[in-house]
Amino acid sequence: MCMHRNFPHNSKVKQIVISCNHRKYFVSFSVEYKQDITPIKNPKDCVGLDLNILDIACSCGVNNHKKLTDFKRYQIDMKELLGIEIDEELDTKRLISTYSKLYSLKKYSRECKRLQRKQSRRALKSKQNKTKLGGNFYKTQKKLNQAFDKSSHQKTDRYHKITSELSKQFELIVVEDLQVKNMTKRAKLKNVKQKNALNRSILNASFYQIISFLDYKQQHNGKLLVKVPPQYTSKTCHCCGNINYKLKLNHRQYWCLECGYREHRDINAANNILSKGLSLFGVGNIHADFKEQSLSC
Repeated sequence: MCMHRNFPHNSKVKQIVISCNHRKYFVSFSVEYKQDITPIKNPKDCVGLDLNILDIACSCGVNNHKKLTDFKRYQIDMKELLGIEIDEELDTKRLISTYSKLYSLKKYSRECKRLQRKQSRRALKSKQNKTKLGGNFYKTQKKLNQAFDKSSHQKTDRYHKITSELSKQFELIVVEDLQVKNMTKRAKLKNVKQKNALNRSILNASFYQIISFLDYKQQHNGKLLVKVPPQYTSKTCHCCGNINYKLKLNHRQYWCLECGYREHRDINAANNILSKGLSLFGVGNIHADFKEQSLSC
């Protein structure tokens, strides 16, 4: 039996959930406890996050960025597996790599594909001959399950490290209120294959998992997480507020035609997300009573 962590001091167990995943049993405890609210010492300890398929863009730099991103490994993996060359001048303090695509590709490596084809042939043969599946089928399935679990656990561990570091550093974190269901709707008639590939990448990035990790960690640390509408965060100039309606997904550099402001597209979006979050409090003034009300929900 392996225990993940101890219960918080003076906590009360409210719910126990027993689950089984690939013949492994897990027991989850839902506890209730009081958390003191820490006063915000510096209003500048706020960050806006723009969640993307490949990385997380921050409106300001992260302290331990080298701890979060092995940039050389990131460059090599992206080039070998996806054929994407990453610019060496990329600001790793403000762009945190999630490696989500790399973990998904590991699940569908050559060995896994070979085993899956073998399983399909066995299942089809068993159905045609009306015979039971043999022991080798279940042994192979166990190997596949272990490979899928390892890939999933690697991604979850990566997200835990990123969200823990962000929660330690920032008092207020602002994210977009993303509706993944609407983002992954099927394309009609045109560009169906391209849209299906984009939908798979969005689902694999697990935006909801990142936001849920941030939510409970901010509450545990007595801090705030705010969600804002995602409309026009990427197309709006952070400097003058002009909206570039012609900006497309393949345009990675934002260039404002009105004021000449230039910035990485995702960092510009992160700045706009932070501005939207601070506007909810009135020119960036964060009130302790609102904070207490949010944490008590």
